Formats: sequence, C-alpha cells, structure tokens
Amino acid sequence: MEYQEAEYLISYFPRLMTESERDGLFQYNYHYSRGSVKGGSDQVHLEWIKEFLEKKYGYNENINSIKKFDQCYEFLITQIAQRICRDAPNEFKLNLCPNCGFIARTPYARQCRKCSFRWHDSIAGEFQLDSAFKIEKDNLYFIGDIFKGEIEVGHLIDLTKFQLNIITEIKEIGICTESMNKFKIGLTFLKIEIDPKEEVYILKHFTRPGRTIMILKEEV
Repeated sequence: MEYQEAEYLISYFPRLMTESERDGLFQYNYHYSRGSVKGGSDQVHLEWIKEFLEKKYGYNENINSIKKFDQCYEFLITQIAQRICRDAPNEFKLNLCPNCGFIARTPYARQCRKCSFRWHDSIAGEFQLDSAFKIEKDNLYFIGDIFKGEIEVGHLIDLTKFQLNIITEIKEIGICTESMNKFKIGLTFLKIEIDPKEEVYILKHFTRPGRTIMILKEEV
C-alpha cells in the first residue's frame, strides 16, 4: 500500500485502528505540534512515543504494536494501514480516481489531484441529515432535507465519509406524516436496507443533525 493510501485510510477510517495505534498517533501529533520533543527529529519523537506506549500498555502484551514505532512516521502509518487491510479488508473503501487509480483527497472528492480527471457527473445530489431511525427489520430511515440536486429511488447513498464501507441503494423516498412515529412531519425520508452489523454504529453516530450525505447516480 502506498503512503498516500495509508494516510487516507488512517484519516477517514480511524475506528479500524487499535487502541494503542490510536493513542500512539494522537501522542505523536499532539507533541509534534507543540514541539515537545527535544531535538525535533522524527526518530527521537518515535522513541518517546514508544516509551509512552510501553508504560501504558506493557511491552510484552503489545509487542507488535510497539515495534511499529521503531521506524519513521511514514513507515508507521503504512504499517498500521497494512494491518487494517489484513484484519478488516471489507470494512473500508478507498476513493480512487477512475482514470488513473490515484487516491482522492477525501471520500467525497470528485477530482483527481494527480491527473485532474473529474467525475462530478456521478453525483445526483446531497441530503442534509436531521436524524436516523430503524422501525422495521433490516430497514433504516434517514430523515432530513434534499440539499442539492434531484434524488430518486435507485440512487445510492454514500456513507464512506462516516467511516463506513457502505454505498447502498435507496429503496424508498417520501415525506414524513403524522402516522410515522418519531419522524418530524414534513421532512423527507430515505429508506435503505442495512446490515445489522452496521446498525449500532449508524444509529450511534447519525443522531446529530446537519451532516451532509452524498447521493450518487451510480457507483464509480
């Protein structure tokens, strides 16, 4: 895995890191930004983080995690990403340019930073989230407003921005009415089918209003 892809994976799917990996990177970035490590060299900094993790987690119990901190920062990021690829290959999705295969800047980016290819025509619109509810088995409802574009049944809701490898078809679109318990009257709902394994995470993290979800005409 290239460094740019590893950096993307760590940045947009941090939930896939282990606790020691998260702690190590947090401490690295925090103390690097404050200039807390004497000498300022990458290797000195990594040695400090390694000592911190040894004290917190114990070297013997976390030998593989600690050993990642024996090398430079780019090597560390790549090693963590490779571990994620090995242990959770179906839990993430990289946003790759359909023209040259280079990694995009963000999950919702639609212009390649390497070859400048654009694929904005794959976007149907944007949906501004108010809340999410499950009221039927394996069906989830996203409640909110259509923010941009025109959204139709059969379009795809893209949740990769939210640490999920989910790009799934919209099964139903409608307006919330009085008979729909818990829904705010007048808002739009999008109905999708969801894997029960992802349900808990979605219902936990999609309760804050104002998030914008990208809707695709087709998966690229």
